[in-house]
Amino acid sequence: MTDTAENQIAEDRRTRMALLSQASPNAFAKQWQKLGIDPEFEILRGPETGLVSLKGRIGEGARPFRLVMPQRLASRSGLQTIVLDMR
Repeated sequence: MTDTAENQIAEDRRTRMALLSQASPNAFAKQWQKLGIDPEFEILRGPETGLVSLKGRIGEGARPFRLVMPQRLASRSGLQTIVLDMR
């Protein structure tokens, strides 16, 4: 795949994600209902501000990396509950 094709794919994805980010929950529910999809989910907590930044290396000669994530990340599906609390 050429760089131009990869750039176009990335730009198309950004455009779609921007559109989806502005859709209301009711708009999703209507479309899911039309398609016969009934996803199970439960909102555990509303959005929070605040990030945790971790810096590290893997091995002595490795380049440093930085990981930035929300202070609290929680997700629940029908199979499992995942909660990561970095406070």
